[in-house]
Amino acid sequence: MIEQRKKVVNNWYLFPDSLESGRFLGYYTRFDPALIKGVFPIGQNIKFTESNTPTPRDGIEVIDSSILETTPVKRAWVFERRDGVEIEMKVIGTTVYFRIQGEMTDFEILESGFTDVEEWTYGVISETSDINSRLNFCNGTDDWRNWTGVYGKFDSLDDGAHTLTLQGTTSLANLGFTATGSFTINGVHITYTGLTDQTFTGCGDMSALSLTAGDIIVQKPTLMNGVTIVKSSLMAVHDGRIHARSEVKKSVSHYSKLDNPDDWTTGSIDGDGGAKEIEQGGPITAYGRDEEQIYIFKKRMITILKYVSGGDRIDVPAYKTFKPTDDKSITVGAIGAKSTFHAPNGIIFTSPDKQLVFLKRDEGIDYPQKSDLSDGIKPTFQIGVHDEACGICYNSKVFYAYKQDENSSYNDTVLVYDLVNNIWFPPIVGWNVSDWTVVNGELHFHSSINSNSYRIFSEKVDDGEAFTSTLRSWYEDFGLPQDEKEVSYVLIEIYMQENSEVTATVLYDEDGHSGQEEFVLNGTDTNNKFGSSEYNPFGFNSFGTERFGSNADISGMKKYRYILELKKNISFYNIALQFSTEKPGINYELIRFGYLLDSYMPLPNKKYLKGIN
Repeated sequence: MIEQRKKVVNNWYLFPDSLESGRFLGYYTRFDPALIKGVFPIGQNIKFTESNTPTPRDGIEVIDSSILETTPVKRAWVFERRDGVEIEMKVIGTTVYFRIQGEMTDFEILESGFTDVEEWTYGVISETSDINSRLNFCNGTDDWRNWTGVYGKFDSLDDGAHTLTLQGTTSLANLGFTATGSFTINGVHITYTGLTDQTFTGCGDMSALSLTAGDIIVQKPTLMNGVTIVKSSLMAVHDGRIHARSEVKKSVSHYSKLDNPDDWTTGSIDGDGGAKEIEQGGPITAYGRDEEQIYIFKKRMITILKYVSGGDRIDVPAYKTFKPTDDKSITVGAIGAKSTFHAPNGIIFTSPDKQLVFLKRDEGIDYPQKSDLSDGIKPTFQIGVHDEACGICYNSKVFYAYKQDENSSYNDTVLVYDLVNNIWFPPIVGWNVSDWTVVNGELHFHSSINSNSYRIFSEKVDDGEAFTSTLRSWYEDFGLPQDEKEVSYVLIEIYMQENSEVTATVLYDEDGHSGQEEFVLNGTDTNNKFGSSEYNPFGFNSFGTERFGSNADISGMKKYRYILELKKNISFYNIALQFSTEKPGINYELIRFGYLLDSYMPLPNKKYLKGIN
């Protein structure tokens, strides 16, 4: 009976070749995966190359294991001095740590004894007359701290003479140390009363110090001691001013005097500081910067502040509402500072109704436009909890960490969005991220479950251990969703390293309901491996005969071609292909796959009929 119903096809369907775009379309969960071809509706720990081909995501390694606390990192940031020196910083419990890029491997204590609160803010701003750069940071409870990031390396000390000397020939004054004050070494603060060449004089008791030549010594942070200081756990630096939320009235936004971040006195002449109650209920939740204006976010609205000409003034603060809104609205506004961050040409933030919004200026339109980046993965994004979410833009990709669902007590999932190719990657499982930083061109994250910090690198291991990667294609129905079909072969073209082992699983109907077949693709399959040394009749490698700047993802890998012979007489409505790995260091890149469709059955199978027989 079944044989009589068959319509013979014997035609190959290859992907992404036969897709309208000619490219895979990334991770997508918005609609039934049988309706949208070219997407991958299920997967984890996979990224897409610049050519939109899938490959296991990058690995991680710990930066510093010297901090043995199990307390999660609250906040992290980078202080880049005027001279380009980058200092990575993070807050753990009641302590602020620092690590100078290129000089230090481990984080060290900068200052401790702060109040144990969750929110911290920071900003780099200096007065024109300052010799040193300046970082300001605050938690809204303790006083602001100013830090110059000035440092040197320990050479010797004489506790009896109350002196400590640094290495080098540059005087301490020229390094930027103040004439009197305190320095910090290994988390200990020592006061001094003078400087002589490379030596601190009049030092306090140093008997408790245990020092090694080359240890880093930094200027101790000082208290912000200007006029009308506004304590805050939320700030932004913009055009020579600090903008900060009041902790007493969290709906009020203050700004400091122009080019004088120590002076917050409200005035009425050009350059003075000021304050403004921001309408609608609730506190200010975040700040953002865009060209000549600053965005002030609440959960239910966005206010734009810019300085314009008016009367005999050229510095009049002008406020306006970004979009019409009311106290019922939850579609325009941001939930928090860590999930509000900058991308090329715009600002990305999470709204209370769980949209990842991209606010940007489109070419030819002199007004920021709002779009929902998360629309394609709405079920994935909206099931998550975003109260502690944090994001960053790195290499034109959005990295966004959040809680997978209501059962998660900390950020345990990372989503990546490619702003160039406009595609999502499948979720990254195993990265517990409290905050992000970029140091020396590297993306780092800081843990939401302990005090560790990690760098992301190209190796496919997490601290030397394996991670599992999975990727499942859409459910292909060959344009015949109503008919049963039979497929005899599957084609796979894939780049692999010789140590790779990839499991390919054929799934007949949803989740393999009508059957599953599993194949192991191994880098030792010599019969399937293609490629040798580059062909070059002239005996040298020039850019004209060898690809230059090739994709790093296929470095050291060879192309493999497989024809998978399937079991006979398995009938199905749709078919999917899944790839998975579970060993350390596995690297592959899927180039294409396809099915040889043998036949389809236009008459329905009786077992699916309901009604009159």
